Amino acid sequence: MKKNIIEEELELLRACKTDEERQLLVQQLKTKHKNDSDDDVMKSLSIIKDKVEDISFEVSLLELSNNGISLTYLAEKYLGKSRSYLSQRLNRNKVNGKAAKLTNEEKIQLKFGLEDMSKKLLNISISL
Repeated sequence: MKKNIIEEELELLRACKTDEERQLLVQQLKTKHKNDSDDDVMKSLSIIKDKVEDISFEVSLLELSNNGISLTYLAEKYLGKSRSYLSQRLNRNKVNGKAAKLTNEEKIQLKFGLEDMSKKLLNISISL
């Protein structure tokens, strides 16, 4: 199954506003994909797993922001970008007609930044 089909179906699922809409869509998708090969199912699950990991990472960063960690600082210090750049990617805003997202390299840079900040905070707390 192609990646963009899965993403379209995930978007449809995300757009459901009620449990009833969600259940109806799930039934439609089950019917649509009931004859998919095991290989197609495994490829689809792999794509979905990657998507869930991306979203989970982005949600975690947004939670940091809600708890007082500056996204501006993270973006500028560890990505060399503006807060709006990071915010666009975390919120999946459309940029040049596509939903913006962080690259794997940017995720690694942010992970390094968070670890660096953690060490700095630990050193400060030890010195108190």
